[in-house]
Amino acid sequence: MPGLLTKRSIALFTHVQSCSSTAPIFVEILRSFSFFPIVSTLAAILLVVVTLGALAAVYGVVVGVTAAAARYQAAKGAKAMAARKILLVDDSETILQMEQMILAKEPYELLVARDGAEGVARALQDNPDLILMDVVMPRMGGFEALRQLRGNQRTSTVPVVMVTTKAEADSIETGYTSGCNDYIVKPIDSMELIAKVRDLLGD
Repeated sequence: MPGLLTKRSIALFTHVQSCSSTAPIFVEILRSFSFFPIVSTLAAILLVVVTLGALAAVYGVVVGVTAAAARYQAAKGAKAMAARKILLVDDSETILQMEQMILAKEPYELLVARDGAEGVARALQDNPDLILMDVVMPRMGGFEALRQLRGNQRTSTVPVVMVTTKAEADSIETGYTSGCNDYIVKPIDSMELIAKVRDLLGD
């Protein structure tokens, strides 16, 4: 009976040796103690413990990696859902299209208004995180629109970048007095615009 137990133990753990790099060592130990059934049984138990420990460690690593991947995807999805809004205010379709083209690859939601009055209305309606405001527009110019935005509690702290032509650069002081945060000169430089937008949004 002890001999039979030893043979079965050796056969069993020779079969599971692929589950652990330590298994072959224990099988050799098992064989060396073939005349000592008790020692052989203890070795077999120890092999089971080591094998289960190795499998548990692998399982822990897999679970950890899976959880980390899930957290990353969740954070990525939340960021996409909470895309920053940028309101583009300009009466020129060419400038609007240029601004949209420059910012298209950035993770922002772009809103459009075609004069100062519409810009103020869209800002109150959509709560943008940043506004690009032209200076000279029909119905209401950029400076007056800026003053109205700063006078309303809902939009008083929204960053505003004034978009001017070179001929209007001297009047930018009026923009700062009215409450703008920065300005950019037409024709718009794409790298400069992206840098200013990222800086003001804290990206």
